[in-house]
Amino acid sequence: MILVALTLLRTTVLAPTIEQFIPKFRDAAFTWRLGKADFAELKKINSDFAQSYRFKSTAVKMKEPMKLRLDATVEDTTVSFILNGTRKLIRIPRSNLNVKQNLKNDPGKRQTPLDFGILTAGLFDDLYEATFVRTDRATSDEVFDLTYADRYKDKTRQRIWVDAAKKIINKREWYSRQGNLMATFTYAVPVQDKETGIWFSSQLTVRNADNKLAGTSTFESLKLNDGIPDSLFEIK
Repeated sequence: MILVALTLLRTTVLAPTIEQFIPKFRDAAFTWRLGKADFAELKKINSDFAQSYRFKSTAVKMKEPMKLRLDATVEDTTVSFILNGTRKLIRIPRSNLNVKQNLKNDPGKRQTPLDFGILTAGLFDDLYEATFVRTDRATSDEVFDLTYADRYKDKTRQRIWVDAAKKIINKREWYSRQGNLMATFTYAVPVQDKETGIWFSSQLTVRNADNKLAGTSTFESLKLNDGIPDSLFEIK
């Protein structure tokens, strides 16, 4: 009985928290460049998710808290996606398309820094709650389950493997509301920003639930904490 109590006490006291692995991130700008895309395998994950792999390159800008902008060009058409808190805007000037959405009660439709393997404080303000699972014996990564805050009805779950030293995500598993594995994301080839010391993964591989390669991409021309203006994330 005493041994059980001591074990429980040790787990409670020493279990890491997600806050320990969040870098001093303010903003980032980089190019998301497509490598390979197998649309048959991507669609097995999610048809909307597959659409993001139709762009050969996307200019990405993100800023705390919870601001994200994606600008991509397909042939001669520019598509802009802006997320500012819970508000979302899709803009296609050539088609006079300007669609606004309020995602206050639909967190699963928010693209976040997590998609790019980045942990930020804003993710845990009101969106995600993190629960420590274990320390992975093979990699020494700290494993956490990320679930949406209690007030949301969405039971989607993310499981992440965090490099404790570099404070980056090495692997992420995406589970559906029913608890089924949808996709596995592997983040690799970490690079360190010389000015901030922050690490950032530069390669992404995604596999579907059948463990079939669905897509690869790279993150290039990275700039961190460079002072991106809020005006770029305005939704009018």
